[in-house]
Amino acid sequence: MASSSSSSAAGPEIPWVEKYRPTKVADIVGNEDAVARLQVIARDGNMPNLILAGPPGTGKTTSILALAHELLGPNYREAVLELNASDDRGIDVVRNKIKMFAQKKVTLPPGRHKIIILDEADSMTSGAQQALRRTMEIYSNSTRFGLACNTSSKIIEPIQSRCALVRFTRLSDQEILGRLMVVVAAEKSFTAHHLVLQETGFAHMRICDGVGSYLQMCGLLAKLAMVRETAKAA
Repeated sequence: MASSSSSSAAGPEIPWVEKYRPTKVADIVGNEDAVARLQVIARDGNMPNLILAGPPGTGKTTSILALAHELLGPNYREAVLELNASDDRGIDVVRNKIKMFAQKKVTLPPGRHKIIILDEADSMTSGAQQALRRTMEIYSNSTRFGLACNTSSKIIEPIQSRCALVRFTRLSDQEILGRLMVVVAAEKSFTAHHLVLQETGFAHMRICDGVGSYLQMCGLLAKLAMVRETAKAA
C-alpha cells in the first residue's frame, strides 16, 4: 500500500473489500453448494428470483453481484439496481425507486433481465414486502430480484414462494485467511511478515467478538496496513 503522501496525490484509495470483491461466481470463497447453484444459473443464463440467506459477511451480496456481472456483462451498470433495505425499508422505496427501475426500458440480450438487489431484505416492513411482491409479479417478464437476508423466515411467504432459496453459512478461519493472504500478496504490504500476519489474523479472529467474516477481517487488515505505513514514514 502506498504511503499517505502518495495516496493523496493519486486520489483516495478504494477500500480493499471493494477492490478485491469477486466479479465471477467461481471466485467466491466458501459455501461450495451455494456457489455451485449460482454457477449453474450463470452458465444457463436464466436467473430466477433469489433469496440468499445466511449470517452477515458470508458472501451473499457479493455472490449476487458477481452473478449479475456474469449475466449482464457490459450492460451491468444500467441494468442493475442495488439497494440496502435497512436504509430504505418502507413502502415508499418500493413505489418509487424499485418500481421506477422495473419500468425502465433497457435493451438486453435475449433471455436476460434487469436485476434488483436488495441487501438486508428481511428488515423491510410487511407493507413494503407486500408492495414488493406485487412489483415482482407485474414486472416478471423484464426484472429479476436478488434478496439478501440473515433470516429467510422474515420474508413473507408470497415472496418466498416466488424465489429460489440459496443458503449461506459462516466461512472457516482458514477460508477467510486464505483469501486475505491473496490480498496481502497483491498489496505487497506485509510480504516480509507473512507468517506473523497470518498468526495475527487468526488471533484477531479468536479474540475479537464478531470478527468472523472476510469483510470484517479485510477492513481490519487495511487499517493495520495504514498503521504500518504511517510508522514507516515517521
